[in-house]
Amino acid sequence: NLPDLPVSDLIVWRNDLVISTMGRGFYVLDNVVPLEQYTPAVEAAPDAVLFAPPPAIRSTDGAVITYWLKHPAKDVRLDILDAAGRVIREYKPDTSNTPARGRGGFGRFGFASAPPKTAGIDHFTWDLRYAPATSFPGMILWGASTQGPAAPPGRYTVRLIVDGGSFTQPVMVTRNPLFTDVSDPALRAQFALAIQIRDKLSEANEAVIDVRN
Repeated sequence: NLPDLPVSDLIVWRNDLVISTMGRGFYVLDNVVPLEQYTPAVEAAPDAVLFAPPPAIRSTDGAVITYWLKHPAKDVRLDILDAAGRVIREYKPDTSNTPARGRGGFGRFGFASAPPKTAGIDHFTWDLRYAPATSFPGMILWGASTQGPAAPPGRYTVRLIVDGGSFTQPVMVTRNPLFTDVSDPALRAQFALAIQIRDKLSEANEAVIDVRN
């Protein structure tokens, strides 16, 4: 939808194509990762392609995960794994119809959406957080939430599962360069405490669920 006008420059900034014009401001084509990684092998893939996500910066909008489904899928799931191969976050359709013991789902921030399964280029954003604490219906949180702790800087893995087929790509989480007075070891220490707090909160909430049952 770029109108007919003089283009003075083109530049790829991080993962976006930025277009400057004569007197009409800037236009931005977001997320050109699929174009950058497009190859004949990508074109020839029969079912799905998971593109390598660009590095994600903490305290920003998250890691954008892009994949290409060659056909509509029945089941699409996304897992985030830490450096040790442990699953720290799962995104999948909720088919249980029993939300009482789910992780997250209630409280201020609501349900995490499932990854799309329509044919074509699809996008999903990992919020750079570990799984939330267990919640239950009717929980009242005036100024807090059950969201999980922020992932410390490091290497993670995205795993896309499409109708039983599995695809993986690495993703790096880096420290926000604007926060110059914080070190990576300090962020890892903060995370170690936060994950203990999350687990203790889950333990307490699961006790409430057991009492109700």
